[in-house]
Amino acid sequence: MLRVVHYLVVAIVLLGTCACETAKDEYVTGQGYEGIIFNDNTLLANPIIITPEEIDCFESTLRRTLPLVSDQILSDLEVCPSCKEYQERQSEKHMFVFDHLSEYKRQYYGYLEEGKREIQVYGLLNANMKDTLAWKRPFEVIHRNGGERYWWLIYNISQDSITYFSINQDGEERADSLIY
Repeated sequence: MLRVVHYLVVAIVLLGTCACETAKDEYVTGQGYEGIIFNDNTLLANPIIITPEEIDCFESTLRRTLPLVSDQILSDLEVCPSCKEYQERQSEKHMFVFDHLSEYKRQYYGYLEEGKREIQVYGLLNANMKDTLAWKRPFEVIHRNGGERYWWLIYNISQDSITYFSINQDGEERADSLIY
């Protein structure tokens, strides 16, 4: 009996020392960006831990590809000439975001989607928030009617590509998306 108790105590001690430590949220900053990695993420299905190095890679991709979106929107005018006013406004929004990219605070959430590592990123224009620390709280300030002040996207880590990008609408209950 004493031997069983001994083994039980040893097992409990080993389990306690081998228990996985939960990931902590992490403040990150780099060339032209500031944000929070929400690694202790229970808000999305299949959460994963993402690293500051993965964020650096994402931010580089964002700066490289965002200007191309405006050109893509305007080139689509040939396909839909009746959409001219709408598409020109979308192009202006994307250029506004690009021109002010370093002013947006970021929220990063990592997760697995069909086996692929992805990051959902929210950009929040800090100058327009009443509570300037709100961006540090998970999903605290996600707006649908904020125009260029709020955007979100999905970044595929392994493919180093942005698969979805949405700028919130002015007074509308839907968001536009572009895949590039």
